Amino acid sequence: MNVVDFGSGCFWNRWMVAILPNSPFRRNRPLFSIRRNSENSLGSSGGELAQSDSAWIASAFYSPGITNLLISDLEQFLQQNGRLHILLSTMGNVVHPDHLNHLQSLLPETCLKVFHPSDLSFDQNPQPFHVKAFLFHRRSGTGSMLIGSSNFTEAGFMRNIEWNYFTPGEINLAFDTKSAYEQAMAEFVRIWDNLAVAVTPEFISGYRRRFVVTGLETKTTCVTGPGLFETPSEYGKPVQPPITPNAAQIPVIKTLANFRFEG
Repeated sequence: MNVVDFGSGCFWNRWMVAILPNSPFRRNRPLFSIRRNSENSLGSSGGELAQSDSAWIASAFYSPGITNLLISDLEQFLQQNGRLHILLSTMGNVVHPDHLNHLQSLLPETCLKVFHPSDLSFDQNPQPFHVKAFLFHRRSGTGSMLIGSSNFTEAGFMRNIEWNYFTPGEINLAFDTKSAYEQAMAEFVRIWDNLAVAVTPEFISGYRRRFVVTGLETKTTCVTGPGLFETPSEYGKPVQPPITPNAAQIPVIKTLANFRFEG
């Protein structure tokens, strides 16, 4: 992974992403990361979770691959009374309902919610929530943040070409009345308290009615029909049942579904 380090002049260095295990983010300087080709984002020492007592993750998409990679670090963080809030999305009906259940059962101490305004029934589409932000409160009393294009998925941190910016520094400086870190936290809490719901059996049941594995091809390839990004006029409307695939399409759909399951 290549990084522009703005802390002591611009130079290129190798680093590993903050929330993943063994990452060298004990340095207190901003880092801009460009992950290229097939480079792996798993690092060699330290990690932002190890320095923090609280963490807040907001991500449009999620796959179990990322928690499989992080499980020991996340469990240790929670066992040390760390507080973890994860805010996910059903944008495009892409995240598998079983993945939400998996995350909740794997880390029961985690506070998990999904962006979904309370005035919408669970089988209706909310406005797309496309945030990717990772906030940490260090035991030293300061905040840090990783923000960019990576979703909370194995692909987002291990395989995709992604741009991310990590900083434990200038976001703690107050501009006007609040620092950037405080503003980001306030927005997270606002959405968490007012525009998100817990992952309950009732939510999963409603979400399943608009999530259909065989609809994946229309979400990713159809230009004029149902797409990954709905238009505003579609918000709050039930998703129409997808067209049933023919025999030749089924193997292709299963392959695509496997790719999505793996993150």
